[in-house]
Amino acid sequence: MREQKKDGFKAAGHDKPFSPTKDPHKRVKADFDHKTDLNERKKNFKDEDGKVKIEPPNFLTNPPKKGQVGKGTTFEGVLPYKPDPYDHKKELAKKELEEHKAKCQEKPFSQKVRPKGNFSTDLQAYGEDVQIPARKPKPARPPLMTHDHPFKPSHPPKKDAVRKTISAFPPYKEDPPKPVVRKQKAENEEERPRWRPTHNEKTRPAVSVTTMTKNLRCEFPSVFKRGV
Repeated sequence: MREQKKDGFKAAGHDKPFSPTKDPHKRVKADFDHKTDLNERKKNFKDEDGKVKIEPPNFLTNPPKKGQVGKGTTFEGVLPYKPDPYDHKKELAKKELEEHKAKCQEKPFSQKVRPKGNFSTDLQAYGEDVQIPARKPKPARPPLMTHDHPFKPSHPPKKDAVRKTISAFPPYKEDPPKPVVRKQKAENEEERPRWRPTHNEKTRPAVSVTTMTKNLRCEFPSVFKRGV
């Protein structure tokens, strides 16, 4: 780096050090004096003799505690050992339960209401409290046929048997074919017109999606550009 020598301009044959001919800084003079919103006060930390005043510190701390350093050192001495009761938790729960039972009523709370009934019975409300005559019993019918013993098959089927009928299964027979007979035209019957398809809608080629205005704008944006 280039070192700056003191009074180097004299060695170069100059009476004064170099200074620019024009001041590059522009000085702007305001039309009014500058006034601050705060009341700025300058503090003087020196006395009349010009010595710096020594003021109290900004914050204070407690001095370190005095005592011995080492194992078992305490500020108030060794605390005595106090054992904790083993069933202390159960004793507290029992005490809370007794206080709760002391506040309860003699009879526990019941939300059920005793049924007292209505002013009239159901029979009186529906009008059926009048004595209804009994129905006449149906006369007994004599049996159509009398037998000495109930019916019993001579050869009952075995357990889990397939054919549990009186007679054997009938043999399998296929359904007879149905004859197809052409319907003959009557002599005086008029001939019906044949069915003909309509020509309301004919096939036409589908329009390609590339010709849609939205797709054309994406493909050629300069064509659909609005004039300025």
